[in-house]
Amino acid sequence: MIRVFRFAADQIGRLFPGGAHFTRMHERLPCAVWSKLHFIDRGFSSVGLVDEISQGGMRFRPAKSYICMRMGDVVRIQAGDYTIDATIVNTTEQGYGLRLKNFISPDDIEAFVAASDRESLAA
Repeated sequence: MIRVFRFAADQIGRLFPGGAHFTRMHERLPCAVWSKLHFIDRGFSSVGLVDEISQGGMRFRPAKSYICMRMGDVVRIQAGDYTIDATIVNTTEQGYGLRLKNFISPDDIEAFVAASDRESLAA
């Protein structure tokens, strides 16, 4: 049993040459953006808050009291008239970790944060 575990650990270690440590490419910035997360393949949406954003990803926290376990779902996040396509790569009690389909510029981050409009999400 220990041999199997060591073998698996060695194989995982080879996938990450610098060790099994995760590092981000871009700094995550705290924010508070009311937005709507559209689950494209599933046909429903969830209103919530983007509380972290970077050039390559963001974290979306649904406003409802529970979070469904989702991984790999293709989603579209909308704040006002601004939309971004992404994939859910992580689900935790803090929300959904999203990897953006395309990197966005710092100017696009500012535009997304400025587009937050809680009243428009009720429609």
